[in-house]
Amino acid sequence: MSFLKKLGETVKDTASSVSAKSIDLMETGKLKMKKSQLEGGVKDKKIEIGELVYQAHKQEVTPDEFALNGIFEEIKELENQISVVEEKLRKEGAQAEEIEEASQSEVEAPVEADDVTKVFCAYCGQESSSESEARFCTNCGKPISGR
Repeated sequence: MSFLKKLGETVKDTASSVSAKSIDLMETGKLKMKKSQLEGGVKDKKIEIGELVYQAHKQEVTPDEFALNGIFEEIKELENQISVVEEKLRKEGAQAEEIEEASQSEVEAPVEADDVTKVFCAYCGQESSSESEARFCTNCGKPISGR
């Protein structure tokens, strides 16, 4: 397989990886927004509790226990939903790390061409492939022997 063909495949794989990461980031963003909305709901319910207790205090009566218990249950349900979203976020984070590690190993892996042998400049040691038509070293400009 030629060097350019392998390079093309690497670029194609990288583009696919970037696309997958974009989708994952969008999904993570949606989950974070959902969590934020649920947390806002918990804050609203706590404000509702405060209002209920304050109004009862102002009227010098005992707060409505039935109403308070209903709000407590709503908060408990919201907190359960937050836990579910947090677990999904943890899973998304773990998957994103695995994808990142896999893509890093692909990027760091050297591209090996089947028909390419390495040639080194006798003057400066610069590496050059045998596929190259260059007659002179791209580093020092001296003639490459054997070409």
